[in-house]
Amino acid sequence: SRGEGMVLLRHSRLLVAKEKHPRALVEFCPAGTAARGISADDLIGPDEEWEPPSGDVDYVATSMWRLRHHAKKALHDISALGVGPDHSLWLLSDKSRAVGRLALTKPLRPGGAEISGLDELWRLPKGTKKPEGMVVIDEQRVLVARDTKSMHDNGLIVERPGCGHARRSDA
Repeated sequence: SRGEGMVLLRHSRLLVAKEKHPRALVEFCPAGTAARGISADDLIGPDEEWEPPSGDVDYVATSMWRLRHHAKKALHDISALGVGPDHSLWLLSDKSRAVGRLALTKPLRPGGAEISGLDELWRLPKGTKKPEGMVVIDEQRVLVARDTKSMHDNGLIVERPGCGHARRSDA
């Protein structure tokens, strides 16, 4: 399994989701650049621009964080990544039909430790088929894109548990 989702990071870095075997997050840096790890400060907000490196650049994997324990049980794969307005990291699982939130209050240190838990887990409605992409709308809602052949009914807005119900979208 190769990369399945990506988030742009400060300092011209990338965070890529490795879907399975193992389920993990992988930091990529321009060749010759040291791993920095991931914190909430590394995630780029919606009003910011990513600073790409100049010229032709090779990227290399510098750190990897595997899902373990509760996080591994909760998310059977990682299908997409998203960034919340509070600079949290969100992971979508196609197989588990869920989205998980990492607040990153404790940074993921370079060298690759493990991700043992999630700060939140939101289940998608039963019967949700092929959730493959996501965008965090705000702290209460996530838009999940479904891989369907239809031009309609291919999106789902999922609300924080206790705030309402998921509803379909023509997104």
